[in-house]
Amino acid sequence: YQHYPLRDFLRPLEQTARLCQMSFATPYVLHSVLKDDAADVAKHADGYADLLARLCDDTFDMNAAARHQVLSSHNLSTLGKV
Repeated sequence: YQHYPLRDFLRPLEQTARLCQMSFATPYVLHSVLKDDAADVAKHADGYADLLARLCDDTFDMNAAARHQVLSSHNLSTLGKV
């Protein structure tokens, strides 16, 4: 739809994070929000809550996440916890 991968649009933010010596987390996205039903959106929201909890309690594996272009409710569960 946008003709480019999402990460292409985020490159300036990613580079800014690098210059500030910060980590840039792999984006968590729901590509088909306009087509998904409420159950899919709810699953995505639950995954996002899990992601935020992992970030807060420092159990989010940034290295495992970096192996993906984007994160979603489908692949978040495969990352495990540190």
